[in-house]
Amino acid sequence: MTDLNRVENLDSIEKLRKAGFRGIDASLEISLFEYNMVWKDLGDGQWLFVHATPNTSGLPDDDDMEFDSTPMSEQDLEWIEDKLYDIASHTGVAIGEWKSQPFCDRIYDAVSYLGFENIFGSSYGGFKIEKG
Repeated sequence: MTDLNRVENLDSIEKLRKAGFRGIDASLEISLFEYNMVWKDLGDGQWLFVHATPNTSGLPDDDDMEFDSTPMSEQDLEWIEDKLYDIASHTGVAIGEWKSQPFCDRIYDAVSYLGFENIFGSSYGGFKIEKG
């Protein structure tokens, strides 16, 4: 039996779904392959993100996409405090409204504005996930 608590075993959309991952879109596949990330609530304010690793141009390469995982919590966003106005403006909402959004939505917004590497850090390898 595959241990779905080990990230390297999450090599398909179905396994991610069974493990309880969600995304920005109702479709887990669209969330992962078009929006480039999905997440799982680990409890106690901890989240696990599975996200595309950028190629050298900084954008995921659709043909040879690899993924990595990063655990995160609210404390991991403290460093962007001086960028909140810019991020909120980027999304079209006031800072107070942005701060009240779910954590995963704020991470998505921060990645959209600042980039994957600035939020999740550098990735020196990854794993493949099968579509469909």
